[in-house]
Amino acid sequence: MTVKRKRRSYRSDVRAAAADETRARIVAASQKLLSGGNDRPAFSIDGVAREAGVTRLTVYNQFESKAGLLEALFDSLAARGPLGQIADVLRMEDPLAALDEDAARKVFKLIDVLEDCDDVQNVYANFDVSDDVMELLDA
Repeated sequence: MTVKRKRRSYRSDVRAAAADETRARIVAASQKLLSGGNDRPAFSIDGVAREAGVTRLTVYNQFESKAGLLEALFDSLAARGPLGQIADVLRMEDPLAALDEDAARKVFKLIDVLEDCDDVQNVYANFDVSDDVMELLDA
């Protein structure tokens, strides 16, 4: 008679922290390569992996594709600004009515920041944007 054993769940806080740090390094490397410059290689999974000090497989395991990596980069850039507030407003039944003077100022500030953000502008200037990536940007 075979006894089936339950798999023991495995969770290591140290390992999770290391994975988070690796993921952050990869996103930072992506941003660095996309910010351009003559001395930087073109944006690619290989280039990002080299810049982050990891293997291509690690990049693919974390993000699955170049589009997934770009999505994570855009999420990272968005997290630095007031985009979370915009999401809250858009979830409201009448978002226009919810925009008070302070919120309107924040929206206009965000628009100014994004227009002036070299990293966002360089994505368009230095990256051959595929149709899949354009769909992510338009979403």
